[in-house]
Amino acid sequence: TFTPGVRPPGSSRGQTNAQGVHLAGGLSPGMFQARATLGEQVTRPMSVTAQRNTTASVVLHLEPGVRVHCTTLRNGEPGKAGFAQLIDADGRAVVSAYAQDGQLELGPVLPGSYTIRGSTGPGGEKLKGEQSLTIVGFEPVSIELDLR
Repeated sequence: TFTPGVRPPGSSRGQTNAQGVHLAGGLSPGMFQARATLGEQVTRPMSVTAQRNTTASVVLHLEPGVRVHCTTLRNGEPGKAGFAQLIDADGRAVVSAYAQDGQLELGPVLPGSYTIRGSTGPGGEKLKGEQSLTIVGFEPVSIELDLR
């Protein structure tokens, strides 16, 4: 996955070919974060700067990852639609998810310190929540995020 770093709009998401190559075409010039997943493995994000007609090679190394199960609550009540994303220590959104029932699966991610930010879905009053999350080891993590 290539997602914008600081500026340009757009992203590229797709599968690699049999040789592990993914061509990200049609991106605006600027800085991007490259990241890959394979089952429960994930890579650390790598910065890539693209100019017009740039060809860049990025080698990403897979490591064991962890899944985070997040239940979004609305004023303490579960079972409502919600959106959440994990933000790493550098302020980058690493993964995000949305679910109608408020049961979100985020990941895989590498162990470390994150901020989880959440909000309600479209329509109605917009509720938000945020909390710190430290992942140690490789066991799945479950948390509740109360949106107020």
